[in-house]
Amino acid sequence: FQVTVSSKANLEDFEHGKNRFMQEAGVLKKLTDVAEVVQIMDYFMENNTAYFVMEYLEGATLKQLMAAFGGKIPLKDAMMIIQQVGSALDQVHRRERIFHRDISPDNIMVTKDNRVKLIDFGNAKHIIGKKSQTLSVILKHGYAPPEQYSSTSSQGSYTDVYSLAVTFYYIVTGVMVPNAPDRFNGDEYCALHKIEPSVSIEVSEEVDRALVLNGKMRTSSAAEFVQAFSQCQPPAHAVPYLKLAGNTSGYSWDIPENQLVMIGRSGELADIVPTSDGKVSKKHCEIFCDSIEKRFYIVDHSTNGTFIGSRRLEKGKTYILLSG
Repeated sequence: FQVTVSSKANLEDFEHGKNRFMQEAGVLKKLTDVAEVVQIMDYFMENNTAYFVMEYLEGATLKQLMAAFGGKIPLKDAMMIIQQVGSALDQVHRRERIFHRDISPDNIMVTKDNRVKLIDFGNAKHIIGKKSQTLSVILKHGYAPPEQYSSTSSQGSYTDVYSLAVTFYYIVTGVMVPNAPDRFNGDEYCALHKIEPSVSIEVSEEVDRALVLNGKMRTSSAAEFVQAFSQCQPPAHAVPYLKLAGNTSGYSWDIPENQLVMIGRSGELADIVPTSDGKVSKKHCEIFCDSIEKRFYIVDHSTNGTFIGSRRLEKGKTYILLSG
């Protein structure tokens, strides 16, 4: 079969789009050494149209991970992911002058073997020469900065920085930053650390700098954003957490100290949702971490039981989890 254009009036646009598609594929294929960017294996012309072959990825997008975690991704995991994406973006920006222009939780994946991948460069623009400075208005509301709402506004690495900051804000809190036009009209977001107290003021302020509406005043590069981010990592100290046995993904769930935490498969009923397995009750068990005694207490509420080793716990009774 052959792809044909419906009218001669559209032929010029079709040929231009096809050529740009091949140019972008050629540039992305040069980025095979950037591990966090989805790999282009081949690209070619056939059937009067253009194709490229991409690596096959098994895993989940950040949007899917949010659902699996009960609505938001734990802070330390979110920071690790965003730092990797930021480092990859910096290489793409500096080396090839490509701007993704569609950074969002839908376009960042974590594979089954725990690799972070930036996908879907369909909206990317390669800035070369004056003609390419007129950019198409294709955007994702909420994640796009003000300059993306105009076909003539200057765009650059700071454009992706804004979207990356919105993505981080959303995956950590489950709350969206208002659309850029609404922000111009006075609709503002709440500081990150006020919604999610586990976020340090330093990290929250760095996100604020990346969300400045004026691109000239905003954090200018992904490298700058990532560098400041890494300097604001939470202090290294022992914290209680939950991790599934046999889970090699590296993900874990922080357990707040001195308060009851419900674990189960229902995001509406449980505080921590580590799995959607039907064998796990909607409200399966409660855990309490005593920061003074330095030990855990557990209470079973499940249908199929909670076990310590081979011993099934009596439902409703409080047990002390021994060290180890």
